[in-house]
Amino acid sequence: MIVGTAVASLFPSNPALGFGVAFLSHFVLDTIPHWDYAIVMKNGNSDIKDMDIEFNKNFIGSFIKISSDVALGLAVSLVLIFSLNLSSFSSLIAGCLGGMLPDFLQLVYMKFKHEPLLSLQKFHRWIQKDRGCKIKNPIIGIFTQVIVAFLAVWIIYLYMQ
Repeated sequence: MIVGTAVASLFPSNPALGFGVAFLSHFVLDTIPHWDYAIVMKNGNSDIKDMDIEFNKNFIGSFIKISSDVALGLAVSLVLIFSLNLSSFSSLIAGCLGGMLPDFLQLVYMKFKHEPLLSLQKFHRWIQKDRGCKIKNPIIGIFTQVIVAFLAVWIIYLYMQ
């Protein structure tokens, strides 16, 4: 979300383009090694290709993780929007939404395993997990994510000046 917001600032008069570029930037960022928390939805299963959503204690724990992640990303994105005056509000919100959409579509895929979600999920999984882009140590993984987000925002901010 954070990088998507910053990337969309490059297209202040075209929120749709900002959304699309932010959506694509998600996959580019997924190629960089990072840490992801486990999402457990049904029967203790955390492998997304076999996952389904079932409203139980696993769902509640995963919902709290996901909600916290979205809230933090949204808060930082809003700080960017209002403090850096990077661009138009609608373009930045579109970037924020576009940047998080691929992960949201993974949740939709868990319930509706049909095209085009099936192909998108295979691609997302290939980009993120099958290519060895996962860091198992959360401290190192979170650190790399913070650094990458900071660098992306900083480079785009310098470019906009």
